[in-house]
Amino acid sequence: MKAQLIGETSAGMTAIEIYNSDEELVWSHLYFANGATTGGYIDGLCQVYDDMTNCAEVEDYDGCDYDEDGNVVVYDDSETTGVIATFDSEKGWELEENFYLFGQSVEIVDALMSAGIIEKDDDHEDRLDDVAAKIAEYIKK
Repeated sequence: MKAQLIGETSAGMTAIEIYNSDEELVWSHLYFANGATTGGYIDGLCQVYDDMTNCAEVEDYDGCDYDEDGNVVVYDDSETTGVIATFDSEKGWELEENFYLFGQSVEIVDALMSAGIIEKDDDHEDRLDDVAAKIAEYIKK
């Protein structure tokens, strides 16, 4: 199973798309559709981390987003959206090139770097904020 973290350049968006081994989209979810407080945002990004790293258990997930035709919603569907990072249940984490262009979800990448899960890049310290630090604490537990 493979989970992709989707962000957006033109506005704040955090979504996940989960694909099975046949590259078929089987689950997706848009987080913070109604906004979030700072605490809710941190909790939500921790949930994103959990949902991605446990993607092999997607059949147990609730909250899949469906369109009016009953199809799983594709969130990486425009010029302003893109994949920030991928978690493969067999291979682990992989960052996409230029991941930092995709807005709010990048804090998960900085948290992964701070937690020592992926290698820090040259700009990590400049992007690190309190939100990413709190998510990194959660990841380390």
